[in-house]
Amino acid sequence: MQRAKRPVLGSVLAFSLMLAGMTPTVSSAQQRLVDDEPGELATIGDAIFARPALLLATGVGLTIYTATLPFSILGGSEKQAAETLVLAPAEATFRRCLGCTPAQEQQRRIEQRTRKANPEANQQQQAADEQQGSDGSDEQE
Repeated sequence: MQRAKRPVLGSVLAFSLMLAGMTPTVSSAQQRLVDDEPGELATIGDAIFARPALLLATGVGLTIYTATLPFSILGGSEKQAAETLVLAPAEATFRRCLGCTPAQEQQRRIEQRTRKANPEANQQQQAADEQQGSDGSDEQE
């Protein structure tokens, strides 16, 4: 019995150490994805491949939604079906910034909502930016 426990315990310990070593890497990679702007290749790939595919998915979803609408109404889930089959692909097609990942798009929307919710803070930030810009222009002259 002792012989069987050692390999299992060693495997569990090695796996735990491996996961613990990867944790900072994963979190920094996720942060990098949110902070970075989309690159040229991501923008081109999105425009040429992803957007047409998402437009096609929206059309197919609309067709499926229309075909299953009577059953959705009977089940009371027509709003959920519309969200899943039509609205989500349409939003990804037409509202998402070109080349953005879902995390970048979510971050951009959060920032927009924050700006709308805090107009006074935006004015103060703009005033501070203008003040800093005028200070910088005086130093250059």
